[in-house]
Amino acid sequence: MSELTTHTKYLLWALYSPLLMAEHGSGGQGVSLDDDDREFLRQCSDQSDAVDVESIFDRLDATADDVDEETDVADVRELGARGLVQYAQADTEGLAPHGDRIAGYLADDNDDVRGGVIMVLKRRGEAGIDAFSAPPVEALMARLGKEDQPGSKRVARMLATLLDSDDPRLSKAVDTTIDLFGGDKHEAGSAIQALSELGTTHPDPVIERLTARLRDNDADVRKYAVRTLATLSADNPGLVGEATGAL
Repeated sequence: MSELTTHTKYLLWALYSPLLMAEHGSGGQGVSLDDDDREFLRQCSDQSDAVDVESIFDRLDATADDVDEETDVADVRELGARGLVQYAQADTEGLAPHGDRIAGYLADDNDDVRGGVIMVLKRRGEAGIDAFSAPPVEALMARLGKEDQPGSKRVARMLATLLDSDDPRLSKAVDTTIDLFGGDKHEAGSAIQALSELGTTHPDPVIERLTARLRDNDADVRKYAVRTLATLSADNPGLVGEATGAL
């Protein structure tokens, strides 16, 4: 694997913007990448048929033993995630045989690797590509409210397409996410976005559980339940009418 001089700050910024990644597929102005890395990103974006998908996974799976002392392994893995996203933009079907492997990164401890994978899974879902031996429902449930707000929305949107309104796993996912209202404020904000997405697709179980929490002993839970209902109402006027009595 080539030595990398990628700036982590740029990767954090660029990873979540498909438009920016398309515009800066060869590295971008002011970004320090070596020639091999520029070529890797260019091919992922513009010549996906020339890319060995394993070269992307090699970067995603990199450990400290795979790089020299001057290279931050996180930079390598984040570059792999960025390449994965750009490859998915160029050739989503080319990743179809790797669905389970990609979904496995949902449990990764690197925020940017997970962020890239979530974007790729969302794109695959939008393209109607389903190549999982089993849909990654549990892995997605574990990330509800735990990503940044855009990430939580993407996770919830994917999960909503995999579950029916009467699936007990949906009720569990909603309850677990509402529990985040009583903790970290950033998680609460992400939980609101996730529940708003779930509630748009499956309003009855989400609104029922939010309404029940309007009488919770924890003031934060009550407050964020109201905010979630307000968000749902703003996006879907009239949807939360049954909650008005409790409100």
